[in-house]
Amino acid sequence: MLPVTVSYRDLGLNIDELKDKARPFTVVNGIPIDDGGKRKILDFGMFEGNAQDFIKSKGPLYLKNTVGPKRKALIDAGLVDFKDLVDKKGSVILLKDLPELDKPVKVYRSPSNTLKTLKNNLHTAESEIYLRKTEKAYLFSPDGNEIFSKSGGKSSVSFTQNEVDKMPGNILTHNHPSSGGSFSKQDIGLLVNRDLKEIRAVGKEYVHSFSLTEGAPGKEAAQALIFSEYKKADQIVFSDLMKKIHKNEVTIDFANKNHHHMIWSRVNDRIEWVEYKRKIWKP
Repeated sequence: MLPVTVSYRDLGLNIDELKDKARPFTVVNGIPIDDGGKRKILDFGMFEGNAQDFIKSKGPLYLKNTVGPKRKALIDAGLVDFKDLVDKKGSVILLKDLPELDKPVKVYRSPSNTLKTLKNNLHTAESEIYLRKTEKAYLFSPDGNEIFSKSGGKSSVSFTQNEVDKMPGNILTHNHPSSGGSFSKQDIGLLVNRDLKEIRAVGKEYVHSFSLTEGAPGKEAAQALIFSEYKKADQIVFSDLMKKIHKNEVTIDFANKNHHHMIWSRVNDRIEWVEYKRKIWKP
């Protein structure tokens, strides 16, 4: 039997329900009290969420005034999140200890006369996204034209049906912020089921590529065989990595970063129409 929660009005009290995790807030002007100023209340109320949600809800100007223009630029570029601006003790991290916006990140521009090839356009886009804290994807045609770009969360990018319909025959590249590692099963499922020509994933150290060559069967048969080999390889790789961790031959960090790469390398060796590659990333 499940308990039933009644409302305040069911109990005869003419009041609204309490909002879940709502917190009071007050916005005042910035006149220093030491200078004899009286702080005027500009806004007040209740807000559901944390400080980050509140600041973002107030718009870009409020965000800029709160964290400063340079930190806002880093947030907008996906290089840092709010939690990256302070240390574990709550102290503000200095700008010199945060990523530099103008050094490692190359701003992506739409294809032009100076970026004529697919290789150049992929490299430019991947140079923009490889250090992001959240995922971002680009879809290119085989001749190098950008079809669309899409930003996502920390571990995924969601696509609309209209975006999915544009994928067949084209190349999708995206970044992996968490570990910078190789493809998930979902990535390869997207490649197979949406008829992508190639899927790519870039991180701080490597860029990965996966495609199906001539001789690949239909979608269902291809995915079934790939995932079957993936399962077998996963069991072998996991067991081998665990043994090496216990013997202190590899670190847990190494295992996390290389687990999927080792799996897909085995799948590549087992299926002749699978082409999987990993190269050292050079922005």
